[in-house]
This record gives sequence, structure tokens and C-alpha cells, in this order.
Amino acid sequence: MAAAKAVGYENAGTVEFLLAADGSFYFMEMNTRLQVEHPVTEMITGLDLVEWQFRVAAGERLPLGQDDLAIKGHAFEARIYAEDPDNGFLPAPGKIRHLAFPPATANVRIDTGVAAGGEVSSFYDPMIAKLAVWDETRDAARRRMADALDAVEVVGPTVNRRFLKFLIEHPDFAAGDVDTGLIDRLTPSDFADDRSPDADALALASLAIVADRAHAARQTAARRGDPFSPWASSSCWRVNDVAHQDLRFRWPGGEAAVAVTPCKDGHHLHIDLNGGALECDATCETMTEAMVSAMLAGEKRQGRVIVRGTEITVFAGAKASHFELADPALMAGGDDAEAPVFAAPMPGKVVAVNVKAGDEVGAGMTLIVLEAMKMEHAIKAPVDGRVTAVHYGVGDQVEEGRDLIAFEAVEPEA
Repeated sequence: MAAAKAVGYENAGTVEFLLAADGSFYFMEMNTRLQVEHPVTEMITGLDLVEWQFRVAAGERLPLGQDDLAIKGHAFEARIYAEDPDNGFLPAPGKIRHLAFPPATANVRIDTGVAAGGEVSSFYDPMIAKLAVWDETRDAARRRMADALDAVEVVGPTVNRRFLKFLIEHPDFAAGDVDTGLIDRLTPSDFADDRSPDADALALASLAIVADRAHAARQTAARRGDPFSPWASSSCWRVNDVAHQDLRFRWPGGEAAVAVTPCKDGHHLHIDLNGGALECDATCETMTEAMVSAMLAGEKRQGRVIVRGTEITVFAGAKASHFELADPALMAGGDDAEAPVFAAPMPGKVVAVNVKAGDEVGAGMTLIVLEAMKMEHAIKAPVDGRVTAVHYGVGDQVEEGRDLIAFEAVEPEA
């Protein structure tokens, strides 16, 4: 309050300071607005600070004085960001194709202004939502946040959900041994987001695809007016062969084949994964909003299966798996396409071009610099070489994956 009075400021403001272990604190800055973290304050005080801000702006007095305020319980807030922790936390803008959060309750709060079908732009902060939780004790609130993060589902941009879950479950964080250097002390491989599917994810995806195909076959039969035609069957029958569907999936660094055969109470699955084979019987109940519940080898498994063309994402508990249905009838292109060497790692604006066609450069030299979401990313020469073409200039806006320059390596002189 003294800081606001000193500059003659009247309205909501946030003072930031560092608190030392001995109770001393050090002023950092004051923002003349509510901070992004204001839900934490609201949840532990039971107050609506935004309402207070409007009241003050309208000339009203504050409803309560300092002595009337009390803090109850503990709260955490996590920012769900379109960023890639596996790639140096670079922004990862893009279209949101699926978005789901845990149900809002008295203990769980979701603040967001985006929805499925929207797009995270490269021009603004890449925050998708703020997820805040409250509970009686710090550890209970921490565990509630871990559970809430499991229920966050985003298909499209890469998000930091896995990193946030790793962070809040880290032993140092759980013990309250937290400081501004904690993240720097983490090993990136520990929180790397392995999105390759396991057998459960492949099974759930296979059952969802087979159920969707059967539904489509029944609709086609109804439109043709001959429901008794064998060509309208949704059981995948075959002449002189056992009825089955063969599905092939792939992802970076791996692939799997799943044979789905109808049986008395559901389907029999034969899954070839990582050089081994797994067989199980499955009964499937496809529920609303892409939820699939199945009994796999006598154990219940449940997850949400999102299918967009050939791309599949399965959310099952804490794990999100992303892979592709290798269906030649649906896929465009092939495996022979050569990945660009100097591609834009994210959508952004070119803010510096340090070379021109014909320039010889040394390994490590910065060739071009992109800016997106308050961050700069330098594209550097991996080896000694020669720039043969520059495709963009300063001020140009580029899309992710676009070739920025053409480059050829130069063999060192003997």
C-alpha cells in the first residue's frame, strides 16, 4: 500500500518481491494491474479481486479492510502453455483441434479464453489456460493439481502438461525446497514427453477405429435400402478367410501392427509392438465425447481417442500418446520426402539476416534470427559451409517448417 501511495496510484496493483528464509524481503517491481496469478489469492481468501477492481474504478471504497482479510488453505496455479519443453521451451503455436479440462469445482478453477477450433498465434503470449486448485494443506493441493493436470487434453499445439506434472511431483517441490534455480537443476531427459503409444493406447485406438468403421458401414447400408446385402455388413466378413482388420500404426522411431478379429463377446487383438507380440480379448464400450472403455485381458482400460484423418491421440490417465494410422488410402505423400535442414522451428518474424547468397560461414555462426512470442531463436551453421540462397528477409513472417536458407557444407582443406 505504501508503494501505491508513494506514486499516487489508486486501483488494483501487484507488488512483486523476493522473500528470504529469514523473513526479510526485497522489492522487485509493481504492476498497475492484477497479475496472472490472482486466482491463487482469490482461492485462499475467498474474494473476487476483479470485482474489487471494478468497484474501486467506479469510485467505491474497498468492501473490507486489511484486518478483515484471512487466508485459508493452500492453492497452486499452473499455466497451460503452447510450448515445447523438449525443444528449449520454444513456443509451439498452432490450431487447437481438441481441448478438454477437468470439471470446474469449488477446488478446481479453469480460466481460459480459447476453445477447440481456435488457434494459438505467434503474435501473443502462448498461454492456453490457467489451471488453479485449492485444498486444506499444501500437499493435498499439490496432489490435486497433479490429478487435474492428468485431465488436461490438448491436440494440436505441443503443450507443457507433462513438464508441469513432472515438476509438481518432483521431490524437491513436494518438500517445499523451491527456488528460482529449480528448473535449471532439472535434467531435461527426466521430463521429456514420450508420446509413443503403449499396448493399451494401441488397443483403445484400434477398438475406436473398428467401431467407427462399423458405424459408417451401417449408415451406408441404411442409405442404400438393402440392409441384408453382404456388402453392407459391418462385421468385416471375408470370403474363405477369417474376418479381421489389419491396422498399422507408426510414430517417430517406431511402428506397430494390430490385427482385430471379431469374436463372441467382442474382438480378439493381436498386437505386434517392439518386436514382441501381445494377444488379448477385448470387449469395448464406446462412450460419448470419444471416450473408449474396454476390458483388455480381463482388466478395465479407459481413455479418450481423438482421430483426425490419419493422426491419433490417446489420453489415458497421465499419458498422452500421439501416433499415425498408416493407411495408404488416407495418407498423402510418402517417406521419401527429405526434411529441410534449415527449417523454421516455429512460426515467427525474421528480425535479422546475417548472410547473403555466396557467403562462406563457419560452424556456429548465426545465419538468421526469428522472433515469436517475446523470444528470439537463432539459426546457426552446424558446420563450415556456404550459403547458396536466402529465402526470407528482415520483417518477413514465416510459417513453421519453412526453409529459411539453402546451405551446403564445405569440406575442410587437407
